[in-house]
Amino acid sequence: MDGPRRLYKYQPPRKENIDSLCSGQIWFADPMRFNDPYDCAYEVDEPTLTEEDCVAILRNLDYRKSLTETQLADLAKPEKRKHIASGLKTVIAETLARKGVCSLAASHKDLLMWGHYADCHRGFCIEFDRSQDPFHLASTTALS
Repeated sequence: MDGPRRLYKYQPPRKENIDSLCSGQIWFADPMRFNDPYDCAYEVDEPTLTEEDCVAILRNLDYRKSLTETQLADLAKPEKRKHIASGLKTVIAETLARKGVCSLAASHKDLLMWGHYADCHRGFCIEFDRSQDPFHLASTTALS
């Protein structure tokens, strides 16, 4: 497993956050509502996409199976690749907005995170164990 074994979610002490904790659910936010415009900012690096990559991406995006293999191959040609990168970026953005993003931290001891995301140190921090699939709620910590 790459990265930290445990991840943390800082929460303010609101009723909906406590209800989510009690029901074993977690909030996934729309990235368009993030306070940092660079969160979820990314670029699809078009030159690294091979024709085979493009065909595979297009095949997966063609959920109605309306394109033939010849049409998929034609759309994957180098001169059309920039459109694939642009379209893929749009699909990713729409998917993130529809499904949401769960922001987690690598430490439960970050004072800035406690101050900003846990209501000026009045909230709580949920610990998730990444060795479990799906993540297992390991513990909750409150800063006093």
